[in-house]
Amino acid sequence: NLGRALAMLADARGVEVGDVSDFLETPPVDCPPDSPPFLNAAAHLRTTLEPRALLDRLLAIEAAMGRVRSAAARNA
Repeated sequence: NLGRALAMLADARGVEVGDVSDFLETPPVDCPPDSPPFLNAAAHLRTTLEPRALLDRLLAIEAAMGRVRSAAARNA
């Protein structure tokens, strides 16, 4: 999923993906006991987008990949 998300981000107008860290598996914190580990990474981006527009693009990629956010997360 991380590789696909990075590819979708690289295809976005106004975004250039630079270096990407290794993927790192970390244990869940403050999650239900049966939660699987998280897979994390960092990416260096260059963008002409304003911060809110970049966030909207990232959230759209998540949604396109099937992520459903809770109401609490949407209102945070």
